[in-house]
Amino acid sequence: MAREFSQYRFSPRDFLKYPARHLLATVFFILSVLGPGRILLVAFWDANAFPIGLQIIFSFALGTALFSVYIFALGILGLLTELFLLLYLVPALLSGALVAFLFAVHIHPQAFESLSLVQQGLIGFLVWGLGNSFLQTFYPPTEIDSLTYHLALPKLWLKKKKMYFVPYIFQNCFPLYMAMFNNLAVKFNVDTLASSIHWLHGAALTALVFFWNPGHFDLNARLFAAACIACLPVISQSSTTPRNDVSWAFYAFLAMFIINRGAAGSLPLTLLAGLFAGFSAGSRFQGLLICFAIGVASWFSGKLNFYELLVFQGTAGLVCLPWYLRNFIWTGNPFWPLFYSAFDKTAPEDNFFAKHQAHFWRSPLDVKSWFKDFKLVWHPNFIQPAGQYFLFPLLALALFGPAFWREKDFVFLGWVGLFYIPVNLTLDEIWWRFQTGVIPAGCLLLGWLFSQGRTAPDGFFQILSWSAWIVFAPGLFERFRTFPTTLLGLRKKSDISSDARQVYLRENLNIYPVSEWINSQLPETSKILIFGNPQGYYLDRPYIDGSPKNQAILIFETMKDLNELREKLSALEITHILYFDDVGSVMSNTGLRLVEEKTMILMEGLLKECCLRLQTLNGFTVYELRSNGG
Repeated sequence: MAREFSQYRFSPRDFLKYPARHLLATVFFILSVLGPGRILLVAFWDANAFPIGLQIIFSFALGTALFSVYIFALGILGLLTELFLLLYLVPALLSGALVAFLFAVHIHPQAFESLSLVQQGLIGFLVWGLGNSFLQTFYPPTEIDSLTYHLALPKLWLKKKKMYFVPYIFQNCFPLYMAMFNNLAVKFNVDTLASSIHWLHGAALTALVFFWNPGHFDLNARLFAAACIACLPVISQSSTTPRNDVSWAFYAFLAMFIINRGAAGSLPLTLLAGLFAGFSAGSRFQGLLICFAIGVASWFSGKLNFYELLVFQGTAGLVCLPWYLRNFIWTGNPFWPLFYSAFDKTAPEDNFFAKHQAHFWRSPLDVKSWFKDFKLVWHPNFIQPAGQYFLFPLLALALFGPAFWREKDFVFLGWVGLFYIPVNLTLDEIWWRFQTGVIPAGCLLLGWLFSQGRTAPDGFFQILSWSAWIVFAPGLFERFRTFPTTLLGLRKKSDISSDARQVYLRENLNIYPVSEWINSQLPETSKILIFGNPQGYYLDRPYIDGSPKNQAILIFETMKDLNELREKLSALEITHILYFDDVGSVMSNTGLRLVEEKTMILMEGLLKECCLRLQTLNGFTVYELRSNGG
């Protein structure tokens, strides 16, 4: 570490420009959502019926929900400008500052000395998990999904001041309520704010787990469950990126929390639960699935009667409806690119949309693919972030809760898992982060087992209880992904002209140097075709992603020859190509090539016969597309 530090020098300017501004932007965001959220909570619900901790969580949730709807509306109306964002932010910040002061006056934290050694240890794990992940939000975004669409789409939309269909980024049809804040981060040139916003949702989820039903879960159980959430890499690492993997789970768990707390017989609470479930469904397709699962589980476990179930599902449907209506207007399919054949009977079987439907979903009766998936679960790409083996017992607890426990909490959570997990596993790609909606339930049940086992007379259960500590092992050995140049405001002594952010991105993102070269060397009238790597966020020139699985503009499989490809590129006004040199050898997680042989032949022929090589950096080559084709 000392040797690494010797290569850098501290830059006060970079420290103020990056980590200080990131922290200030995060504080401003918290204030901007707390104020309006508190106003909504007091206006429509009995805020004093909740303890102060829950009031803060509910205010945060309502505030973020309202703000995301506002940004969504700006995008739809073509008003996605700095002026209209500030019109909301300024009064929201003023109200938030007052609310934060009032909350601070009423908070009376429990004395740390009154906690047992075990409880202090659990708090240590909790602080480590949240603290370590928060520090990593200071890093510039380098995660592939973030650079492909979570940040790339806002950058494109902001240029036109509106939300529009981007045919070469199919993810623009995903429901993205919680990704609306990425527009805010990109517009004010603090893209790391997008990461800290999602971290805040992870922290709120952790707090919500701790507040779960103190009457049935003692302090040991709730601390263990909260620390488990904070330390699990699938939660902690997902919270450090602009992805919405944790934020949609937070809203889903909020709905479960309110229903379990006693929404039955209370129309306002049923509406509140439906509101939060709707934001989960409006933030991710999996949120729509878990919204249905929560509703059915509530009815099966006796938490809601049939009328209350209709109110819950109806409210959730109205909240998420704008996203699915937008998709229907854009594509004729509210769930695009899923279920395309159900909405377009004329689509050929080899159609791009039909391929995506097949890529994402499969029949639950496809036994062969299920056996294949049990092998893939252990593939490095599927267990990332590392240490996810511990999720198996968590998901098992969440799934089989109704069969083993009589407590209503367990029955309700178990039914949610029972309806959600099997359907969600019909996804062809069973990433761990797709299960975040039910992981909190598993952590709660594991916390309960830990607590019960410590006082059980049976030695076996005591051993089981102490063995549960191993769940923290992956999070305990988490470390910074890279040397923290942007966190500390460090510049390299050997390249004093590059600031801390540039140093970090050049060392940790292969595509960044070539993106820098394009931005500085190619004329502003250039238009780039990216092929093989869809991370276009750092490009300042207009671009189209030509990767076959990401777009519906260039359907290589149907092209007759190289001349047809050349004509299509000319029609798209493509002037240059950014080519990932190893694209032909890249394999998917299922062992199939990401680019088919015919597509590779066409692209290699194009580069050889119609292009001039300009620059190669880190395995990426920039070509100029000759106007005469030769």
